[in-house]
Parts: sequence; structure tokens; C-alpha cells
Amino acid sequence: AKSKNFKTTRDQVIGSILIGLNLMYPTLVKRGALLFACRDIGKGQFLDEALDVQCYGPAHLTLVVSLGLPSILIFVVGFPASLLVVLRRLAQRNVLDPRSPAYNRRWVIRLGFLYAGYERRYAYWESLVLLRKAALSGFAVFLSNRGTTVQVVVALLILYVCHVVQIMLEPLEHDWHDWMES
Repeated sequence: AKSKNFKTTRDQVIGSILIGLNLMYPTLVKRGALLFACRDIGKGQFLDEALDVQCYGPAHLTLVVSLGLPSILIFVVGFPASLLVVLRRLAQRNVLDPRSPAYNRRWVIRLGFLYAGYERRYAYWESLVLLRKAALSGFAVFLSNRGTTVQVVVALLILYVCHVVQIMLEPLEHDWHDWMES
């Protein structure tokens, strides 16, 4: 009984961590992108978050290499990509389908909030939603010095492409959810 309780607790902890990462994802993307956002001041470019740091100077490159690139690789790309791979594999093996003999309840505890409501063949859809959030957050930071018109146009373009894909594939389990989403 202790072993089963430990496994359930571990699954709940993993699920809680993933929920936290999912909720913090746009903030993590924004914070990572801010390390690359520079502003023209006089004849030089300086980091938006620390105007005493010259862009692409030694201090900035240290920040980019030690914090910026790892955060982009781990959070911006790594988190959605790993979710995409894991959820697709689990869906292909029917581990997420309660009607299947291969069904494993532990994945509901760990990942259920990520695929619940989507058709089984689109169990990975939430990872694409995360990439949409990353694009919106990242472009908002990178285009902050270009003016609101450019930001709005790029945001609308991202949302339009995502909307078209949503309408074409209708990934949600119930048709009226697809209708509401569109």
C-alpha cells in the first residue's frame, strides 16, 4: 500500500509541477525574451531591462549565454516540444483512452489537464497552444520598440493562422466546443 501511495503522490507532484509550468509559461517566455530586447540610445544599443548594459557587449553576452539561450531551449522550445512528443506517443499507444486495455490512470493524474477535452488524435494540441502563447509573448517583447501598430498586426497574424488551423482541424472533443473556440 505504501508503494502505491508513493506512486500516486509522485504522479500528483509531477502533475502539479506541470500545471505550474503551464500557468507560468507566458511569463517565462517573456522573461527569456527580455534578455534579447535592446533599445537604441544615442549611438549605441542598450538592454531594455538594464540600460547600463550595452547590447552584445561582454556583460550582455554573458547574460545571453548563461540565461537567455538555456531559458529559450528549456522553456520556450523544450517544454512544448517534450509535451508534443510525450502526448503523441501516449495517444498512439492508447494509454490515454479509458476504453482501451492499454489505459493507464497515472497519465491522467500527470497530464490529464493537458489533453482533456481534445479528441484522442489531437491529445498533443495543448503543446501547440503553448507555442502560440510563446509567439505572442515573444513578439510582444521583441516588437515593443516598433510601436503598437506593428505589435497588433503581428499578433493578429499569429491569431489568424492559429484560428484557421483550429477551424480546419477541429481538435476539441465536442463539436460545440470547436464552434465556441472558433
